[in-house]
Amino acid sequence: MDPDFRPGALYFPKGAGHRKSLNNTWTHSFSYPSESHVQALAPPSVPALAPHRVRRPGGALAAAAQPAEEARTPGADEPKTLEPVVVRARLADEAPREVPFSVNVIGGQEMEERRLFSVEEALWQIPGVEMNSNGGDSWNANVRIRGVGALQKVSGEDASVGLTVDGQPMLVNNMSSQAFDLERVEVLKGPQGTLLGNYSEAGAINVITAKPTRHFEGYVRSEIGTDRQRMAEGAISGPLSETLSARLALRGTASDHWVHDWQTGAVVSTPRDTGVRGTLLWQPLATTKLTLTAQHDSLRGHPNIFALHPYGDPVAVDRGTTPWTNDSRSVDRVGATLEHDLGFALLTSVTGYVKADTWMMNIPYEGHQYRRLIGMAPEDGGYFVMRNGEGTTSQELRLSSRPGDRVFWVAGLNWLRHQRDVDMPFGAFDHFYPTNYTNGTMLRRLESTSRAVFGEATFPVAERLKLTTGLRHTWDRKRQRASWQAVPGNDGPIRYAEDNHALRDHYTTGRLGLGWALDAQTHLYAMASRGYKSGGYNDYGTNVTLGGRDAPYAAARVNALEIGAKHESADGRFGLNAALFESRGKGDHMLFFDVMTFGMYAENVDTRSRGLELSGFWKPAAGLTLDAALAYTDAKITGVAATSTSGAAAGNRVPDSPKWSGSIGVQHRMPLASFMGWQSPAWSTRLGLRFASSRAGDPQNQFTLPGYHQVDLRTGVSGGKTELYLWVKNLTDKRYDSFGYYYPAMVEGGPDAVMGLPVRGRTVGVGFAYYF
Repeated sequence: MDPDFRPGALYFPKGAGHRKSLNNTWTHSFSYPSESHVQALAPPSVPALAPHRVRRPGGALAAAAQPAEEARTPGADEPKTLEPVVVRARLADEAPREVPFSVNVIGGQEMEERRLFSVEEALWQIPGVEMNSNGGDSWNANVRIRGVGALQKVSGEDASVGLTVDGQPMLVNNMSSQAFDLERVEVLKGPQGTLLGNYSEAGAINVITAKPTRHFEGYVRSEIGTDRQRMAEGAISGPLSETLSARLALRGTASDHWVHDWQTGAVVSTPRDTGVRGTLLWQPLATTKLTLTAQHDSLRGHPNIFALHPYGDPVAVDRGTTPWTNDSRSVDRVGATLEHDLGFALLTSVTGYVKADTWMMNIPYEGHQYRRLIGMAPEDGGYFVMRNGEGTTSQELRLSSRPGDRVFWVAGLNWLRHQRDVDMPFGAFDHFYPTNYTNGTMLRRLESTSRAVFGEATFPVAERLKLTTGLRHTWDRKRQRASWQAVPGNDGPIRYAEDNHALRDHYTTGRLGLGWALDAQTHLYAMASRGYKSGGYNDYGTNVTLGGRDAPYAAARVNALEIGAKHESADGRFGLNAALFESRGKGDHMLFFDVMTFGMYAENVDTRSRGLELSGFWKPAAGLTLDAALAYTDAKITGVAATSTSGAAAGNRVPDSPKWSGSIGVQHRMPLASFMGWQSPAWSTRLGLRFASSRAGDPQNQFTLPGYHQVDLRTGVSGGKTELYLWVKNLTDKRYDSFGYYYPAMVEGGPDAVMGLPVRGRTVGVGFAYYF
């Protein structure tokens, strides 16, 4: 054993880190304690992690039911690398079955193999997670979990699911950023406000990136496919000195859009995304480490698209003759994480800053839509350009228990400041409707400051029974400043208007749960939790353009209950998770759009959701793994204000929430005889199916989006340091709706319309990877 090792310390021996093996298997080279130490560190009432079990996260399954996978080493006689599965769902590493609520994990290797290039794409794979991509603009996408969250987002801060990257909070609209060189993505279900703050009333997403290693390693990977898809990615990592290590990773992707311009026949855009991340790890002592990270992402050519349903083949939109300016988004993130073992506790400081800037051009009159609604469409109806700039500064300081302590606990202080500009800065003009409020220069600044104190503990109350309790109290302060200036040609009576408003709020969130270790392989739990999302200001409020005030929308609350079980067989060949849940929301948010005036108004509604989730895996033979997940969610609106003019009603289904969703996966690996000089070659195949039943298209339940399924395939040969593979996305070419929007009739007795956007059809490509 390393003489520097002592139980509970932040132990980072030489060679520790996260790496890829030569045959594309994610492994940990971290030197874990021996079996005797694992047993010694485990509390008497808690079964210790099986010491020499090789495991990795993977699949849209709850983490405690992840399949164990044998290490794929170049030679059969070489020692296998251990990879214990841990999650950071409660701000510290834990065995998944010790976490008293549902956690889904998708590992970095699986993200690569399934071509999931962003957190957004990963979330689409997880049953029970619901999204509306809102015209394909993921920067304004709405995310819910188990039917809980805003029915339609009112502002960028109106997020119901929190997002953290390496412990650093970000608004969930940044989930479109490049997700490359990752260790894993964790999806935490149920209110997580106790530890993760007020943007997590429905759940939270933890993204953990790959860290620098104490040995030299790296990889390069490239793909090419139909629709002119190209991807290039690489990473290099290793020591710079005895105490300093570094990792540099980057990725670039490009393709043609799958939607065409009706006027020209060309594709509407050619998306080009790039990302680069650098990480430094300084470890001056065995008990201290400092991690510094900087990342830049650039996303271009992702326009806001609403196409008339039913879609043609190819899908086409009529944007008139207005010249189109490509949309762009950049996201910059810097962070510093200091970890130190004090002897009686672990001290962690997480400091971060995120800056995002989005430019988006909108055509207010899509030709197909208006020819259907009013029988004609203006050739040049005008345009408007929106800019969304945001900056988030955060600081968290916390103390927590050390690995192996009998009582798990964490307590800390959190401070966050967010500033957002939502502008139409160019005085764009609507030629068809001269008095439209978009015929003006709108400048809107929204600021918020949040301070919180929090704590949570899990401690044994009997031989196999544990109690979990946690509380967080938060103080919020928010402010809006807006101005609107009419442009020449707008002959409306109001030429200039301002709005200035502020609000304060403070609230307590928390949870209380029990965990029962039925035996070494099976844990039962029950968790009651309370979520809260403070009120705020409508990013798109139009009252100011009429000389009025855009009053803040009210806060939302949710009370949730989850009862579940987590089981994994002793040999790691079978696992099964089950969870029953019910949530009741009060006053969650809905954005009502008046298609006649283009006005946007916020309302509050009450909801109720209940359901069941199952997930599991089975390894019936060497090299073969089967996994599946199923979610049933019954989510309904239970209350609407008597003064509501939106058309939503009690008893309606919550939009974008399918009653049934699930996934099925098959992974197979077969050793091959040596050929062409390849070392220990093997043939690997992954086949995945994702399905969902029909879902309501809007809170008014005016239309239904049909159910869908998507099948993806990846197969290839690996050996030595190289891999060649074939990939197929959407094998059956099912172009299901990613969202939908209803437009009522604009003339008496006239037709209505449904707008939306289908996903990309079948694409096929090949890839090559080299590891060193």
